[in-house]
Amino acid sequence: MDYNTERYRYNVSDSVKFIRANMGLVIGIGCVYGLFMSIPTFVGDIIGLMFGPALAALGATISFLELRNQTKL
Repeated sequence: MDYNTERYRYNVSDSVKFIRANMGLVIGIGCVYGLFMSIPTFVGDIIGLMFGPALAALGATISFLELRNQTKL
């Protein structure tokens, strides 16, 4: 989420307000990322390293754009 707020040139206080207002979503995205990174097998490590960051960034960007359109911050 922080990447998206930087990308759309939010200042620091607006970025903090946005992240705090959507803390559940931010934690949920982090949990999914953490699950991908904790898959214990060798093949799972490769899958986690390949898809974990990509899915987290994709989910955060889609969610951010939907929330941004709703709130118009």
